[in-house]
Amino acid sequence: MASPIEMIAEYEEEAEARLALSQLDAAGIHAEVHAGESEYPPHAQVYWVIVASDDAQLARQVLSQGATIPEDWETAAEACVEGWICVGCDTEVDRQEMICPQCGTSKEQLRQDEDEDDD
Repeated sequence: MASPIEMIAEYEEEAEARLALSQLDAAGIHAEVHAGESEYPPHAQVYWVIVASDDAQLARQVLSQGATIPEDWETAAEACVEGWICVGCDTEVDRQEMICPQCGTSKEQLRQDEDEDDD
């Protein structure tokens, strides 16, 4: 984006930000998702959707119309991950890593949590 940019939406879940990105793309609006830390609560992971300032008003209108979010959106989003999602901090970790480099949670903890969900 060469022109000035504007943040038009903020999400706590990357999948929600990606859904917004696809809505905007379908409307012909170029957008990007950027991850960072929120100011409140401190250090929480957030995902910002940004567009060219010239497109901001239309982009907000597109997102305000909403989208139908499938009930299994989390499962579909996790299927797109090439590694595994840390249960401690929601970081995407390379599948060959056994410990999350962000928070130190082990991949084994993920398996334990999945086993508890199956009970």
